[in-house]
Amino acid sequence: MYEHLDFIQFLNACGQEHLVKPLQDVDRIDAIADHILKPLEEALGLYLTIGGIKEVVDCWCRTRDLSMVDKKLDEVLESILPESLQNTASFQRMWKETAAQFARERTFDAPLRPRNAVPRWVVEHLMDALAKQALVISLHPIEHIKMPYRDFIVMSRQKIYPVDTGLYRRMAALDHADVTSGNPKLGRFRGILTEAFVLTSLSSLGIPLFFWNEGNTAEVDFIADINNTLIPIEVKTSTNVKSHSLAVYRQKYQPPIALRYSMLNVKLDDDLLNIPLSCFWLTEKLIPLALKILGRNKF
Repeated sequence: MYEHLDFIQFLNACGQEHLVKPLQDVDRIDAIADHILKPLEEALGLYLTIGGIKEVVDCWCRTRDLSMVDKKLDEVLESILPESLQNTASFQRMWKETAAQFARERTFDAPLRPRNAVPRWVVEHLMDALAKQALVISLHPIEHIKMPYRDFIVMSRQKIYPVDTGLYRRMAALDHADVTSGNPKLGRFRGILTEAFVLTSLSSLGIPLFFWNEGNTAEVDFIADINNTLIPIEVKTSTNVKSHSLAVYRQKYQPPIALRYSMLNVKLDDDLLNIPLSCFWLTEKLIPLALKILGRNKF
């Protein structure tokens, strides 16, 4: 399996560990100065483009050449191809159709529905190959928000997300510039890319994650078990942060706090805590500070 670096490890590997030092002793809910936040946002854009596979990151650190990074990512994809699919001419089309299956809710017995003349068994084989290399992560829904919540996890339904954003970008056959593009046609790609980053980042902190929906009317990206309390999380790719679903959840279940990761600065708006995507690693520090302001010192 491939060693995977998180964002902080990526910064360290690239000699940019100084970017996080000004925030290591954060002790209040306050906007982060632009001269600190902007370099972190730029570094995050690079991380989402390259991903965290160690040998790919090493290639970037050695060459500073994104075309060489793409070549290395393609080598990784080639290396995990099942033997039955090696030497196949439609390499790119197969991976692109596999990438299109990410973040789609389905039951275990429901077949994948690839298009573009890619057989279903091909996509299933590629998904299995990614899973064997721990390059995908499964997310299950919670049917009822009550304790003990594990009794209400629906294991027969799932969404599958990519673990590595760089590999996902290459699977989707998208360019470096597409990661930060405002093109609305790339909205789904950027949404999955950003959700995958948050999902893998929080999972690396040991936080169990699920998702919640209410029919076709509302869906919250993630439900996190933090200190045995279920906290709703929304992920936004930009500064446009309107969320009907999160509002529905907050009104219905009244959690002690709700989290939103976006391109906005740190902000506490009633019980909604916004954390910049590039500062996800401050989550465990900021939540207690926000709860204290809200007069909820304990969950």
